[in-house]
Amino acid sequence: MKPTELAKLLDISPVTLRRWAGQEYAEFLSSSGAGQNGARRTFDDTDSRILALIAEMKAHNASGKEITLALQSARSENWRNLPPLRGMTGSESVELVSREAVNERLQALRAQYEIVVQERDDLRLRLDTTLHEKSGLQERLTELSEQAAELRGQMQQYTFNGKRLNAAVLVGVALVFGIAVALLTLVIVVLISH
Repeated sequence: MKPTELAKLLDISPVTLRRWAGQEYAEFLSSSGAGQNGARRTFDDTDSRILALIAEMKAHNASGKEITLALQSARSENWRNLPPLRGMTGSESVELVSREAVNERLQALRAQYEIVVQERDDLRLRLDTTLHEKSGLQERLTELSEQAAELRGQMQQYTFNGKRLNAAVLVGVALVFGIAVALLTLVIVVLISH
């Protein structure tokens, strides 16, 4: 494809196209696309798709570094995942990507989609299970808090002036109280009998 045709198709100026092809992104283009050795610049299908990707990324305000990284990634995959380029000649649409490449890309996207959907569904199931377990744990925590409050109340019954009394102290107090009652009873009996 001639530079003026491609520039028109990409809706960019021929000057911009020459700058991208001859300087900024020449390393990603074929020798005829980069205009090496003084040859007239022509763009094959891959060159056109590379430049279309650059134009699309520039339209979305991608930085030069982001574009270079995207192009390096696409080159490492032998340009298989470049977006298709559709051009107009007259009133009919011309496909510049082979059907095989489109079908291969579509199958890869379907496989990736199925993996993402499966992972999403697994995470939903894990989340539901976790929420159910959390609900059960909250119920058990409430039960244990209630039991602790009840036991604390029962333990307070065995305190005297804020001090805990153990069994030996309780027996001692009971004996002293019993002796005091017995002595009082003996005094009353002695007083009555006189």
